[in-house]
Amino acid sequence: MRLEVEPGTEREAVWDVVAVELQTFLASQGAATIGVALASEAPQANPVSGKFRHVYRERWDAEEDGEQHC
Repeated sequence: MRLEVEPGTEREAVWDVVAVELQTFLASQGAATIGVALASEAPQANPVSGKFRHVYRERWDAEEDGEQHC
């Protein structure tokens, strides 16, 4: 997610509100365990492919918590 704020607005304060709303939305979609973080740098496309970097996804062991995760 790209977060751009109006000049004179504190980016971290806006992020605090956005993060809560995003976490609430993800939880409503059954994805409550997904973490979100504000990066200091803006998203950058790969100069060759034009694609953005991959999002890291950690696999969980289904036996660990009794649920299956994708």
